[in-house]
Amino acid sequence: IERMNDDKLARNAQLVRKTLNRFIIFMIGSGLRSDEAYNLTWDQIEFRKNKDNYFCRLDLSKSKTGPRQVTTKPQCVNALKQLKSVYAEYSDVFEKNKWDNNKVFPFHFHSSFRNLLKSCDLYEDKSINKKRDIKSCRQTYISWAVIKGENVFDLAKNCGNSVAVIEKYYTNNLTSKDFEERLSSLQIIK
Repeated sequence: IERMNDDKLARNAQLVRKTLNRFIIFMIGSGLRSDEAYNLTWDQIEFRKNKDNYFCRLDLSKSKTGPRQVTTKPQCVNALKQLKSVYAEYSDVFEKNKWDNNKVFPFHFHSSFRNLLKSCDLYEDKSINKKRDIKSCRQTYISWAVIKGENVFDLAKNCGNSVAVIEKYYTNNLTSKDFEERLSSLQIIK
């Protein structure tokens, strides 16, 4: 947030950083692949409400595994609403760069995200000796859902994966300490 609100930045850099902030929130709340997010248009988003929360339903037409609908976490609603305000504030930058106003994320964040992680000393996960990138947002979404005990089949369907893929590629870095709260409260024998 401090980097995003730096007054000394050029308007283009301000826009990129403010958009990156909402992009991260959206990605961790939706579990989309980065190419799915970059192809997402405003008309593919439906704001919905269940009994407790607002959320988004995304109608993905371009996806690695074919068309699907994605249900987001509630934080995506605010991120997208804030994003619209940011885009309105920086409409001159949009016009100058001839960016597509129908794209939710009309430019890519790979280097901006990497620079942000480096500035926060989060670029490398030293515990597993792995560098983080945009894909880390999807990893976070899936890992947190598994830790919270969400149904893995539902999660796989929402992410356009199989349960086996989630178990093999996304939960492999989780340890028993990640599930400590749930595991320690289970009673096997009464």
